[in-house]
Amino acid sequence: TPQLPHGWHYTADRSAVMVRLAPSSITTHTFHVSVPETAVATQPYFLRTARTGAMYSWQRVADSVRALPFQPADVAVDITLDPGAEIRLRRAAEFAVVDKALGELRRPLLVVPAAAVSVEPHVAVIPAGASSPRSVTVIVQAARDGMSGVLRLETPPGWSVRPAAVDVMLRSAGESRAVAFDVTPPVDAIGESALRARFESAGRVYGVGYTHIDYPHIRPQPLYRQAVVRAVVFPVQIARDLRIGYIDGAGDDGAAALRQLGATVETLDAAALASGDLASFDAIVAGIRAYEVRPDLIISNDRLIDYVRGGGTFIVQYNKYELVDGGFMPYPATMTRPHGRVTDENAAVALIDPDHPALSWPNRITPGDFGGWVQERGLYFLDTFDDRYQALLSMADPGESAQTGSLVVAPVGDGWYVYTGLALFRQLPEAVPGAFRLLANLVSLGQARPVP
Repeated sequence: TPQLPHGWHYTADRSAVMVRLAPSSITTHTFHVSVPETAVATQPYFLRTARTGAMYSWQRVADSVRALPFQPADVAVDITLDPGAEIRLRRAAEFAVVDKALGELRRPLLVVPAAAVSVEPHVAVIPAGASSPRSVTVIVQAARDGMSGVLRLETPPGWSVRPAAVDVMLRSAGESRAVAFDVTPPVDAIGESALRARFESAGRVYGVGYTHIDYPHIRPQPLYRQAVVRAVVFPVQIARDLRIGYIDGAGDDGAAALRQLGATVETLDAAALASGDLASFDAIVAGIRAYEVRPDLIISNDRLIDYVRGGGTFIVQYNKYELVDGGFMPYPATMTRPHGRVTDENAAVALIDPDHPALSWPNRITPGDFGGWVQERGLYFLDTFDDRYQALLSMADPGESAQTGSLVVAPVGDGWYVYTGLALFRQLPEAVPGAFRLLANLVSLGQARPVP
């Protein structure tokens, strides 16, 4: 007998009857299940309500479900066997597919919204007073055939959005449509606002997208995310007309952050590092752990140091021991094992030289810029370093000695070399204003003043 959530229905190809099975024989019953429009989407029970800080909220969770890895399946079948004594079983409905390499694979039945709505970017950083519109892309994807409706991006009062609405027709399941909206905040806007994407179809409103998480070692699940852009407006400036080369590392949002500040950013591949015109860039930024994951960077490191000597600015974000052990910095430096790190995101930060251009132009950095940081201050700080490096910040976890290797700057020839272990890669996705302001200063360093 099928076991379904309230409001679901089924029809059967025949009535349930007791069947006597001969050894090795099989009997088959087919049930046609109807999913109502109001069906609750498949989601782990501990994610259905907002967390309280870092803790999941289980106030509305039934005692029978608490502490299970997942709630029972939406569709299951009760089976009664009598091989001499009555045995009752419950089996979840699954899809069975055959992979030529892996054999039979079973997938759970998942209920998802009829239309998924997502936005790009999820966080929009807008310098205070900016008058040019920002583009937000909204993607709507159908999970069934023949969906039509109106797509909008809802903004707070005073914001401008163009177009106001777009008619969307999705003829088949899996089809998607991307629409670009231009948004402009009021000239006096400051702080955080929410821009919400909404798709209205057949009287229902959809505003959630999802990613299908599916790995061999875990149960497949949709991971949902509200189609909301966090638009954060705060005072930040960057040198005009900057052209920046970005060396992708193990994964960070540095390139996207710089584009949001108005810089022109070009990703540098192996060919660009080996033979490209590096001198055409005002600054080059290496992503996190780039020296660990980019052998081409190691091969081209001498070219990058020459680029600095010729007047360029090279900023290396946190890297591991490969950086110092390989001698890839222009002057000697070391890291302790375990590496220097400040894990308290609220640890006090002292500015060693507040008037250094990296801390004073085009944004005046103050201790207030280190408020609101998330998870940590930084990691893989330098321990000892040549006198030609100038340490700019001092910080420490509670009860520990101050560390000064989180941000160091050195003149090399006519240019600047910067190493920072600050966890910018954690702050930028969270739109932490101070991290953006500091990054803007670092890439602007070459235009702040001549190298002494």
